[in-house]
Amino acid sequence: MKKQLMFLILNKTGVLSKLLYNLDESGIKGATVINSVGMAGVLATLEENMSFSPFKMMYSDEGNDNKTILMVIDEQQIPIVKKVVVELVGDLSKPNTAFMFAVPTTYVEGTTCVE
Repeated sequence: MKKQLMFLILNKTGVLSKLLYNLDESGIKGATVINSVGMAGVLATLEENMSFSPFKMMYSDEGNDNKTILMVIDEQQIPIVKKVVVELVGDLSKPNTAFMFAVPTTYVEGTTCVE
């Protein structure tokens, strides 16, 4: 069975707990959640680079963080993840929601969850 490494960069972090619960209930049993910040958020905090000062107005100190969720899943589980994410986050083409992509894996060993 082909595996994919699914990346989900979640800007709408208020839904994280519900998202992980719904993924688990849908058969996605393992994920790693990493605190992260996007490029615009970092640039907004740079005092010395005034060319990015417009970013400061777009981002508050609390609004810079997002969560990066990594999942090694079977290729046929991608539609399940997409469905769960869109149900909770909404239209991903809207700003400040999420960004998602998958890449094929060539090697997987070990388990991603406690049974």
